[in-house]
Amino acid sequence: PCLPCDHLINDPYLGHTQCENFTSERDTLNKIFVDTGGEFWKNSTNWKSEAPICSWQGILCENGNAQDAEGITSIRLDNNGLTGTLPSEVWTLPALRYLSLQKNPNLVISFNGLGHAAATLEVLALSETGLRSLKGISAASSLKELHVTGNRIKGTFPDELFALSQSLESLH
Repeated sequence: PCLPCDHLINDPYLGHTQCENFTSERDTLNKIFVDTGGEFWKNSTNWKSEAPICSWQGILCENGNAQDAEGITSIRLDNNGLTGTLPSEVWTLPALRYLSLQKNPNLVISFNGLGHAAATLEVLALSETGLRSLKGISAASSLKELHVTGNRIKGTFPDELFALSQSLESLH
């Protein structure tokens, strides 16, 4: 049955039947900051502040206006000293198309919950991170570009990548 989701009054997706634990884009970014050692990042301008989230270092929003408070389409935190584990909440950002966390070798990344971003996520740039497995990557059905060089992935070429053959244009 449909349940009321008070925090998703303006949910952009018609037909949701669950609230799915999504809070807000600001809360998700704050969790990323805390879980990845944000206080030690090389550049954390505006993070954990009252400034509009679209003005935070490495965050881009739909129309490019830094004064916006929602609509994250891109997170670019390359070589920024992220450590710890990327929280799975990142995959719940409703408009996320581009995620680049390259050159953060002490950042652990997993694809648990990636299915939430399946319809929007087009580019994943995760080279030289703590990525150890591609398990769950097949959930990103709109993925066009995947960068995973310089990681600790071991074993045979994962079958999950073949599930992306209809969308994936570039694999590094």
